[in-house]
Amino acid sequence: MSTSSSDLSAASANAHGKLKSSQGRQSRQREAHGNVAHSTSQQDILLFLIAFRILNALTIRTFFQPDEYFQSLEPAWQMAFGENCGAWITWEWKNALRSAIHPAIFATIYYLTNLGVDIIRLSAATRAELLLAAPKILQAFFAALGDYYTWQLAQRVFGHHSRQAWATLALTVLSPWQWFCSTRTLSNCLETTLTVAALYNWPWQWSLGDRGHARYDDRGLRKREGIGHDDVDETTRLRRCLLLAALATILRPTNLLIWISVAAMTCLNMSSVWWCGGFATTPWKGSDMSTSSRSISFLRATTRERRTLLWESFLCGSTILILSVFVDRFYYRFWTFPPLKFLYFNLVQSLSVFYGKNDWHYYLSQGFPLLLTAALPFTLVGLYKGLLSTDSRITTLTRTILSQLATISCIVPTALSLLSHKEVRFIYPLLPLLHILAAGPLIQFFAPSFIHAPRSRHIPSTALLKRLLLCFLILLNATIAIYTTNIHGRGVIDVLSYLRHQHETFYLSSQTHNPNRDPNSNTIANKNLTAAFLMPCHSTPWRSHLIHPAISAWALTCEPPLHLSAGEKASYMDEADAFYSDPLLWIRRNMSRQPPSPRSGIFMARDKQNLHRRLAERNSEGKRAWPDYLIFFSAAEQVMDTALQGSGYSECWRGFNSHWHDDLRRRGDVVVWCLFPERRIKMDHKDGMVGLINSVKRLLGYAQGKQGNRARFAALATRDAQQGRYE
Repeated sequence: MSTSSSDLSAASANAHGKLKSSQGRQSRQREAHGNVAHSTSQQDILLFLIAFRILNALTIRTFFQPDEYFQSLEPAWQMAFGENCGAWITWEWKNALRSAIHPAIFATIYYLTNLGVDIIRLSAATRAELLLAAPKILQAFFAALGDYYTWQLAQRVFGHHSRQAWATLALTVLSPWQWFCSTRTLSNCLETTLTVAALYNWPWQWSLGDRGHARYDDRGLRKREGIGHDDVDETTRLRRCLLLAALATILRPTNLLIWISVAAMTCLNMSSVWWCGGFATTPWKGSDMSTSSRSISFLRATTRERRTLLWESFLCGSTILILSVFVDRFYYRFWTFPPLKFLYFNLVQSLSVFYGKNDWHYYLSQGFPLLLTAALPFTLVGLYKGLLSTDSRITTLTRTILSQLATISCIVPTALSLLSHKEVRFIYPLLPLLHILAAGPLIQFFAPSFIHAPRSRHIPSTALLKRLLLCFLILLNATIAIYTTNIHGRGVIDVLSYLRHQHETFYLSSQTHNPNRDPNSNTIANKNLTAAFLMPCHSTPWRSHLIHPAISAWALTCEPPLHLSAGEKASYMDEADAFYSDPLLWIRRNMSRQPPSPRSGIFMARDKQNLHRRLAERNSEGKRAWPDYLIFFSAAEQVMDTALQGSGYSECWRGFNSHWHDDLRRRGDVVVWCLFPERRIKMDHKDGMVGLINSVKRLLGYAQGKQGNRARFAALATRDAQQGRYE
């Protein structure tokens, strides 16, 4: 009996062990299957975002900021094709104020694209289109990574595949600002991607005060929780974070504000920080929250975590610093450290003020609304809740991260508001954080109207109104995105396409293959297209869109008053300002005395070779020669009519640019006058209905306005002549 009982117990134990082993295998299989499904979902989202942003990049037709070209693509073009390639290098690069890392990235893609064109032996026109598209596609990849890591950070905050995480992804994809700006080659765009990717890898769990339930790795560092995080140790993640953060700081030194804030909130035990006189508290103490006292001590991260953070910060920061120094040495050809010069010129000499001053409340009244548009109300609610951090329905880690994101979103604009020169793109790296903060209120407001709707066909009026409101907000975002990327400010981009196509049609021989290799070779036609941009400085892109080095162009400049006294700076006037203060006087002082005039009639054939040779030579007084093409905004058209009345110039092209503009000088269409009227006729036929409409407008609509003002400008010209204002 005892033997049977013993055998029965052994059999039972064996069966129990097999059952437990089977359950363990099934659990591991389910976990592995879940990890595979999770990985597949992530890959699908990333591929979608890459395709989406490439479409985004290739459909943008408008101009935003000069830095998109002159602080990235122009020096990149010089790196790729040499100093005599025709790139416009601004004063910042001549004075070593910028890190060369950012343009070096685009120089690489330029070089590889051009190398591929050489190997395949494509035409010059195809080469130009590929060189136009290459940096856009590369930046689209960076933008997609920014969207992806915004979603990943939201999953880190709210949980994998949570509604708030999906809402964050939707906010990012449907954001008009993201569609308008994320695929542009601004350093702020890459800075934003680097920042959000670094924040995703940041050890947020080190900010928790409760250490009893934490998991530790073999180095004694608290591990993050959740699916798919155990494959990478905390030290590796921290290094990724710090390398990305250091690179972002090298690109934009003001990015350091974010990381000082994050590090302080991770290491410091701050029981409460009061905003607005104590109306909101920001507890970073996790489960040990206490608002009855205010204390600061190094009790947040453990001693080992703080030591690891300091040591890895030193190693990663030194690595990026050394890389930056050598890249700058390669580009500038001497040892320099651009961030220090950047701070010296912009803070000590206050040269940034030369490019505009803004009110102290700019980021509050304009910055956040431009970044967020329809998401602004939900973001404000999210900021308020994040600063209060009293939502008991979320985990301690989620509450802590949201609190810190809200604090960063307040500290950075406050610090940047101390500077006189402000731009919305300076706070662009905060947009992913703001989208995460807006996700919770967005879900709380709209989700009930979709999730808890009754099964009957009748939808409650409140739910219906919320659905209609959501559709309206999406439509509003889409309208803003389309208008800003395809309508407002497109003329200054289209005019360069027009000039490039003019060069390819009339100047570039059919045998041309690679004009950048040797501008003096037989592959370039003997005549070069010449153009002058009488516009406010940097109104258009430059060599990155002109492409062909045989296009000889110049534009009005706006160099800042370097090394001048305060009194001299106050009265300083750059070339663009001098032109617009008195265009007729500027033309007489700086251009050849007589503009070219057709000797055989305006529609008769002329000796173009002799004309081109005459225009290409500067006169003995050193004045600029009149070019083949004059480009200006329609706001200056009446002045140009007066200055060039009776000359050989006639309108060849007109492109819509804007319905409105904050700069009066840039309002209206972009107008091109040229010395070859037969090209205008060909262009009108090529453009079809657009050319016909422009012709009718020129004959009817614009004639009335010109006649009404012609007498005033004629009187101005007579006054100038009587005062002897010719130089």
